[in-house]
Amino acid sequence: MSQPAAAYCPKLPWMVDFYTSADGKIHNQQLKAAFARTYIDHLCHLSPESVAAKHRTTQMVFTIPENITVSAIDELLIAGMSMARIPMTISKDKCMETINRLRHTCDRFSKKLGRLYPLAIALEFRGTEIRTGNLQNANKKPIRLEKGRETKITTDPSFENLVTPELIYVDYQKISKLVQPGDKLLLDNGKVTLSALEVAEEMIKCIVDKTGDLNSNVAVTLVNAPVEVEEIGDEYMKNIEFALEMQADAVIMTTIVDERNIRLLQEKLQDEERKMLVIAKIGNSQALENFDDIVKTADGIFVGSTELIGELPREKIFLVQKSLIARCNKVGKPVMCSLEVAEYGALSEAEITKIVSFIDDGVDCFVLTQCDIDNNLYYETIRQINMICREGESAAHQRRIFSELTDCFVWSAEPIYSLAISVVESSFKCNAAAIVIVTRTGRCAKILSRFRPRCPIIAVIKLEQNAKQLQIYRGITPIIFISKYGSDWNAEVEARVQLGITFGKLSGFIRMGDIVIVVCGSKRSSGFTNTMKIVFASEFDAVKASEDGDH
Repeated sequence: MSQPAAAYCPKLPWMVDFYTSADGKIHNQQLKAAFARTYIDHLCHLSPESVAAKHRTTQMVFTIPENITVSAIDELLIAGMSMARIPMTISKDKCMETINRLRHTCDRFSKKLGRLYPLAIALEFRGTEIRTGNLQNANKKPIRLEKGRETKITTDPSFENLVTPELIYVDYQKISKLVQPGDKLLLDNGKVTLSALEVAEEMIKCIVDKTGDLNSNVAVTLVNAPVEVEEIGDEYMKNIEFALEMQADAVIMTTIVDERNIRLLQEKLQDEERKMLVIAKIGNSQALENFDDIVKTADGIFVGSTELIGELPREKIFLVQKSLIARCNKVGKPVMCSLEVAEYGALSEAEITKIVSFIDDGVDCFVLTQCDIDNNLYYETIRQINMICREGESAAHQRRIFSELTDCFVWSAEPIYSLAISVVESSFKCNAAAIVIVTRTGRCAKILSRFRPRCPIIAVIKLEQNAKQLQIYRGITPIIFISKYGSDWNAEVEARVQLGITFGKLSGFIRMGDIVIVVCGSKRSSGFTNTMKIVFASEFDAVKASEDGDH
């Protein structure tokens, strides 16, 4: 791999510059602050002059509208889109067109890069949720509900398309059994708030507490009222079949209240031997109560801040977010949080603080819920978010994070966990530029991510869908290795490691003389990752062209 330093390496490994300032007082990537003994010392050592990491480890998930253009997709790919989230509020035909457009554009982008870009695609389906009917007015413009005005809620299906300011149809027949006088009803995630005055069999008399505009078919939230969520029905399973048909990499389940429907879906996928991540979106108080069971069952968690605002006092939201992120970190499940920007082009101080706070708490992904493809300032905002992420990741108190993650880890007899902890700790001790892991399924890379190394994890993997599903784990950059299966495993490991190091050098975060930690297995099969090596990157670490067109 690396050639002898004396013959080929003009800059020896111990001569690599690790400092921002010439006098050696300020370290790159807030290194002095990262490993300070106490949290207050960590804060004291943070320096605005320290150079941030070149590589962002927090993943970015973008919400894709149905009218997205090829040029807009190109911009998002350049910005580092790891997953495309498509809410299924559009028809299946439109969704199919959008997915095909994403994949064709990604294929062209891959040719420009010279490697397969593993873009993951997630479909977000509505679960069992309470919704209003359609507005009666012909132009379907929103109707205004003024504070203090009385209105009525009805479950009579004959009013489904006749919603007016005086009468609002709701599609949940048991609502009158759950709502009591004085209870709150939130329309469209709290844009309009009602209080129940009187409750009859099919009618609830309410008063408007918060003025707002009401559109057709919006969500209805019953505050502190346990809604019965039915098991996955035929319609939902048709949506899942569509997701499998489109070879989606993940499905986001909304209106989750417990783990039952997640387990049912996973059992179906397992029976059919299909691979698809099941991500649970947490957006109601029932899900919060059952979160420990949900996080153990789901493949990932999406914290729906907008939905939670409708159910909880605003001043409590940040507490819930921090708790959910920490509980995901504790069990090693990826967690994503929604990110909304008020004004494109210039992030506010509050938005910057929110981004950095999420990173410090341990979030794996940001989900940008807005996508204004026609606004050039939108792409400028993405670039700003990318820069803030790199600064926030460098400013983490790594000593505390690693200590707490290992202390709360329930020790396993599986040696892979001991190896992963050793690898991450070694990456700190030698200030490694990257961890290159040769993996078959991606599981070892996920375990490495769990213990939050500061450097990127370059996972060299053969299976394309497994590579895509690694895109929601913090710090992992999957590289798809294209080659025929051969009998010489050691030669293949060497080729994969060279590919990973070359990628890091071309990306700018591995330099000649940098330390790289290599993780691999002694055998080709899954579950045999048992080796750690420390190597130095040289100017000769490059992938050699193969006659078979490998790599």
